[in-house]
Amino acid sequence: MIDREEVNINKYYSSDKKAICLSEEKNTFSLQFVALDYLNSDIEYSYILEGYDKKWSLFSKENEAVFRHVPPGEYVFRVRYKKDVLDTVCKEYSVIIKIVPLWYHTVWAYVGIFLLLLACLVGYVYKLYRKGFFSHVARAWAVSRKELEIENERELSMKQAALGDWADYFSHCHLPEQITFVQRILEVINENLDKEELGPTFLAEKMHVSPRQFYRKFKDLSGITPSDFIKKYRIVKAAHLLAETDLSIQEVIESVGISSRPYFYKEFAEKYGTTPKNYRMQYRKDENVNNME
Repeated sequence: MIDREEVNINKYYSSDKKAICLSEEKNTFSLQFVALDYLNSDIEYSYILEGYDKKWSLFSKENEAVFRHVPPGEYVFRVRYKKDVLDTVCKEYSVIIKIVPLWYHTVWAYVGIFLLLLACLVGYVYKLYRKGFFSHVARAWAVSRKELEIENERELSMKQAALGDWADYFSHCHLPEQITFVQRILEVINENLDKEELGPTFLAEKMHVSPRQFYRKFKDLSGITPSDFIKKYRIVKAAHLLAETDLSIQEVIESVGISSRPYFYKEFAEKYGTTPKNYRMQYRKDENVNNME
């Protein structure tokens, strides 16, 4: 049966009579089968279409197999039968079934369509090239890149003007609102540098945000924690005071809010590779040399 219509199976055999050949448009079909046994009518069947079915059907007296929308390909239809329920010996017969794809589902059709589309694409690209489209795109890209460079330079100049020497510490700070935020933080730190309680919680309070939100935003902009930045700020500020003022080393330490002299010496040496006293002497020596020149 093909599409519910009974047909002569001989019309669909291959020339060598080894396979049943059906076109893709006739891929819904059923096959009837019967084992001729005139002595025993209690026969049960099991079947499978290898390549399509996943497992054999259960043995039953049903002698028709129905298949719907079988994809193109080559399959083997197998039938087993036995004479009664207790019979353990099965006989098996098989036939090859080929579903032939329609011409536009063949590999050659796909290759032809691909080549046709490729030719159309190449032709369209060539047409754009003749019209100077790519030259316009290249010029537009160059202009946009130049504008982007100018914008980056403008942002960098604005950032440098607002943050001064601390701009390099905030590599992810670009937008005006970000620069303003960091500028305010630097002002708060500078105004309260001599206070030992200066820390992330203190800054968050002054910036009117929660400590967690402040911590996350600060680290996103600088890449380091607020505590680490405050420590760096104190040591750098101490170096500026040593170089530019006549304050004693103890006064400098107190001015930057550090209570432990050994801790200050340790952190300063790690940062500048020398003691505060030697740093001041070297700076003054270099300054005198520059003045003489």
